[in-house]
Amino acid sequence: MNDCTDEEHSMAQLSCIPNRIQKKKKKKKKKSLKRADDDRKKKKKKKKKKKKKKKKKKKKKKKKKKKKKK
Repeated sequence: MNDCTDEEHSMAQLSCIPNRIQKKKKKKKKKSLKRADDDRKKKKKKKKKKKKKKKKKKKKKKKKKKKKKK
């Protein structure tokens, strides 16, 4: 509050306080977008991991069947 001069206040509401608030809002938006991207990436990674696990299970089953045939 005291740091701002009269000149800063007169410049079309571009005082220190609104600038700080605007910066905070922008940062929050960026974080939320990053979080959304991270969540999407995590979901994709999880899906890939699940598919790999399923493939491994199928291979194990095939090996068991081969043993039974022998």
